[in-house]
Amino acid sequence: AAEAHPAEGTDWDGSRRGFAELPEFDEDKAAFVAGLARARTRLATAYLAYGRLLRPVPPTNVASREFDFRGHIHTAPRLDISGSWDVPQIVHGAWQSPEGNVGLVYVNLAREATTTTLQGNLRNLWPCDPASWKVRVTDKRASRDAGSVSSEGDLSLELALPGREVVLVELCREDHLEDVG
Repeated sequence: AAEAHPAEGTDWDGSRRGFAELPEFDEDKAAFVAGLARARTRLATAYLAYGRLLRPVPPTNVASREFDFRGHIHTAPRLDISGSWDVPQIVHGAWQSPEGNVGLVYVNLAREATTTTLQGNLRNLWPCDPASWKVRVTDKRASRDAGSVSSEGDLSLELALPGREVVLVELCREDHLEDVG
């Protein structure tokens, strides 16, 4: 077997792959990925780790962003792929914790902050009835009360999203407020 040079490795098909082809390390992207991991292990564990997936509450007026990608598929011969995708600037999801609370997770993929609105009747989305539940917004800096869902089940919330950060919107029954945050 040929000896590997420190600046290259062996691919799945036995071919050599140079590490000089890798993009430069991006501190901002690394911090963003670390923030996603913190959301899973600290900020929104009850939802992301133990929760049940629900239909999301889509944000309004979401711009698209172009993201470049580059990779390869391990086939013989190897298939190198690259290009760009238009993706929504805000990605989101919804989960219900084992205690019954609902967590809405929003991530702004852009470096710049943005504002969006969450609006809709939640009774039409979920099997639970979140009418009159309290709303709390939490990011890595602070947690704040943001009113409540109407008695008809309507949510209307203007949401500020910092760039490349996770924001959690929690909907909780009054008796579960101490379990959250």
